Amino acid sequence: MEKLVLSKSLMMQHFGCFRKGRWIIHHKDIEKIARFKIGQHVRFQVGVVEPRWGWRGAQSNSRGVIISFNADGEVRVAFFGLLGLWRGDPADLEIDQMCEVGDWVRIRSDARFGIKLGMFQDDMGIG
Repeated sequence: MEKLVLSKSLMMQHFGCFRKGRWIIHHKDIEKIARFKIGQHVRFQVGVVEPRWGWRGAQSNSRGVIISFNADGEVRVAFFGLLGLWRGDPADLEIDQMCEVGDWVRIRSDARFGIKLGMFQDDMGIG
């Protein structure tokens, strides 16, 4: 399914984002998708063989942060380890879920790291 950006609204909608021409479509024939925001962490969608505008130094496993959008929907991303901003079609990207301050988290049972949970319990007076 293509991701499209709303450009006008009435009973009949006009859509387009890097797509040639515009289509007239009834509002009941569309579904809302999560929109990208400046500052969000993103990655390439699984299965992208090549982004619409090419890799431009990025790789399929690259992770980055959205810096800006142009009026035509082009996204600019600062990928970690890549000099300069990557420009491209937002349809090639997906949100990379990150933890933020205040989020509740739990350590996965299959996590591998060098700290034992008992250390935290002893420090906090638990157990």
